[in-house]
Amino acid sequence: MRIAICSFPGDLSAYVGEMLKTWGLPLYDLVRPEALPTLNPADVPVVICPASNDARLYAASLIDYARRGGTVVCFLPEGELATAAGLEDAGEKELPLRLRITEHPAGGLAGELLPIVGHAHTYRAASEVKALAYLSHPARYEGESLGCYARATLLASG
Repeated sequence: MRIAICSFPGDLSAYVGEMLKTWGLPLYDLVRPEALPTLNPADVPVVICPASNDARLYAASLIDYARRGGTVVCFLPEGELATAAGLEDAGEKELPLRLRITEHPAGGLAGELLPIVGHAHTYRAASEVKALAYLSHPARYEGESLGCYARATLLASG
C-alpha cells in the first residue's frame, strides 16, 4: 500500500513524510495537487493533505478522490473541503492544546495527551461525523472540543 502526501509550496508535506518514515511507514509519495485526478484509490488508498492556504484550491479534486473510494486525511480543512467532511469551522482555538485520542488508539497512546504544534480550529460536526479525538487545554477540560473526526471516507483533523 502506498500513501500519497499532497505537496503544496511552503507546507509541511516533507515533515509529514519524515513522521511516516519514523513510524515505520516508508511507502509514501509526495504528489503535486494537479496529480490528484490521476490517482487510483485502489493503488493509493490514502491521501494526506497537510494544512496549506493552497489546499482549498484543490478541494474539488480531494473530494472527487474520496468519492472514488479513497481516504483523505486533512489538517485544518476549510470551505468546501470542511463542508464535505461534515464540519463547520468555528474559528481558531487558543493554544497550547493537547490531543486526547478516544478511538483506535495506537499501542502506547491510550490515555496520552499529545501536544499540538501550530494552529488548531474548533469545528462543529454534523451528526454523521464520528469523533476520534478531542482537543483540550493542559490541566483543564472545560472548553474541550472535537479534534479529529471521521465521515465516510473523508477524515478531517482540527
